Amino acid sequence: MSSPIATYVALSLSASRYEVKAALQRLIHTPVDKLTIKDREELAQAILDDVKDRKGRLSQNEIPTTLLALKDIGRNVTCSHVIVKQQNFEILWGLATATREQDAEAALEAMRCIANALLLIDTSRDTLLELRGGERCVEMLERSTNPQSIFLASRILFLLTVEQRPFIRKLVQELRVVDIVAQKCDKLLSSLLAGQPMAKEAMIDLLKFTFNLLLQYPRLVDDDEGEGKEGESSFKGMMGELWSDRLENLLPPLLRLFNELPPTSPCPLAAPLTHVIHSLIMIPISPRWFSASESSPTSTEGSFPGDKLHRAVSALTSRRYSRSSSRSSLPAPLSFVPRDTVQRAWDLFEATTAYYVPDDPDDPSVRELCKTEGIDLHDTLSPLVVLLTRLATADSAARIRMRNWILPADLDRTSPLEHRKDLLGRCLRLMSSISFANVKSAVDELLFTICDSDPAILAGQVGYGNCAEFLFNKGIMSPPVGISDAEGNIINPITGIRNTEREANPFIIFDRLEKPLSVGRTFLSQTVDRWEGVFNGEIFLLTRFFFMIR
Repeated sequence: MSSPIATYVALSLSASRYEVKAALQRLIHTPVDKLTIKDREELAQAILDDVKDRKGRLSQNEIPTTLLALKDIGRNVTCSHVIVKQQNFEILWGLATATREQDAEAALEAMRCIANALLLIDTSRDTLLELRGGERCVEMLERSTNPQSIFLASRILFLLTVEQRPFIRKLVQELRVVDIVAQKCDKLLSSLLAGQPMAKEAMIDLLKFTFNLLLQYPRLVDDDEGEGKEGESSFKGMMGELWSDRLENLLPPLLRLFNELPPTSPCPLAAPLTHVIHSLIMIPISPRWFSASESSPTSTEGSFPGDKLHRAVSALTSRRYSRSSSRSSLPAPLSFVPRDTVQRAWDLFEATTAYYVPDDPDDPSVRELCKTEGIDLHDTLSPLVVLLTRLATADSAARIRMRNWILPADLDRTSPLEHRKDLLGRCLRLMSSISFANVKSAVDELLFTICDSDPAILAGQVGYGNCAEFLFNKGIMSPPVGISDAEGNIINPITGIRNTEREANPFIIFDRLEKPLSVGRTFLSQTVDRWEGVFNGEIFLLTRFFFMIR
C-alpha cells in the first residue's frame, strides 16, 4: 500500500470527490512521527500549492480539512520552515483574512497554521509584519464577535508583541488597540458568564497580549524620553515600573474581570484570573482603582448579555456560602464580592492559602498537590500577594481594612499564633517556609506593609520569633517592643501571645526556632546560600532573647 503522502500527491485533477476525501482522511489520521522530514516538507508544499490553486484538485469545501492536515504536520519545526516562506505565508494570510462567509472555516484553520508557525519560528514574526499582518490582525480582532476568532487574533498579536517594539508603538499610538482590547475584555466576560465555548481560552490569550502591551509600551516611552525625544505623559509608579497614560483605558475592564470572573473549583485562583492579576500588578495604584470598578462597562457593544446570569450566580453563591463573622476558622468557599477590589483580592488570598497550604507549607503533600494540579505556587500565589501589598501601600483605608481582618484588636492570643488554622496562622507558617521562597518573601512584605512598615508594630503584633529572619534580612536590628491586648494583658514580644510559664521557657522558643533547620536539611543541596542568612538570623535572635531574660 502506498504512503498517505504518495496517495495525496498522486491525485489527479480529475480525481473524484470520494478519492480526494479518502486521501485527506488518511493524511489526518497518520501520526506525524511516522513521516520522514522529507515527506513532511513535500506534503506541506503540496498542500499550500493546492490551496493557492482554487481550480485544482481541491474544492472549496475540502480546503478546511486540508489545512487541518497542514496544521498537524506544521507543529514540526522543519515543516514550519516551509510554511513561513514568504510566498506560503501570503497564501495562508489571504485565506485568514477572507471575509466571505463560506471561507470562515478555512480562515480559522489558516490562522491556526500561522499561529503555530509564529510560535515555532521566531523570524517568521518579522515576515508577517512585512506583509502588514499585524495591522490586519488588529482589524480582525476588532470585527471578531465569536470567542474562537478573538482567541486566534489574540494569540497572533501576543506572539507579534514579544519583542517587536516598533510594532507595539504603532499598536498603541495609531491602531487604537487599547480601546479594542477593552471592548473585547467586556465582550468575553459576558461570553464566559454565558458559558460560550472557547470564551475562557480567548480571554487567556487576550490577557497575554494585554500583558505584553503593559510591559513593553511604557519602556518605549521611557526610551524616547531618555533619547531627548518629545515624549508623552509617563511616570514611574510603584515597584519601579514605568507607565504611560495611553494605557489608562485598560484599567476599568481589567478591574471588572478581576471582580466579576466566577469562582473556580477546586482551586480558587486559576486562569484566566491569574492572567488578570499579572496585568494589574503592571499598573500603578491610583484613586481610579477604588472607583473604576464601580463604573458600568464602557463597551460600545452594549450592556453585558451575561448580566442576568451573573446576578443569578452571585445571588446563589451568596446564599450557599455566607461569610463567617469570625476569621479564626478556615474561610468558606470563595463567594462573589463584586466591585470591591480589596475585598475580592483578600478573599482570593484566604481561599487559595486555605486550599494549598492549610497547615505546614513545607509538608511534601503541598508539593504533591501542586504537581498533581500542574501549578507553580510561586507563579500562582505570589502575584496576588504583591497586588495586595501594593493596594495596602497606596491606600491607607485598604491597609487598615487588611490589618483589621488579619490582626483584629480582639485577636485570641492565648495560644501560639503560628499554630492557628486561620489566615494569620497560614501567613506565619509561610514566613518560615523553605519550599516557597517567593511566596514567603511576598507574605513577609504584605504583613510588614499592613503594620505601617514599622518593625516594632510587626514584631509586637506577630511576635519577634515569627518575623526575626525577615527583619534581620532587611537590616533591622531594633529589639522587640511588647504590646497589650484589648483586655490590657501584656503580650510577650517574642511570641506575640500572652505571657505563660510555658511560652517563657527558652527551650520552647528554641524548639520553635529549630523547625526551619530540620525541614531545611531535606533541601540542603539547593539552599546552602539561603541558609547562611537564616542561620545568622537565628543566632542573632537567640542572642537577643537570652540577653533579655538574663
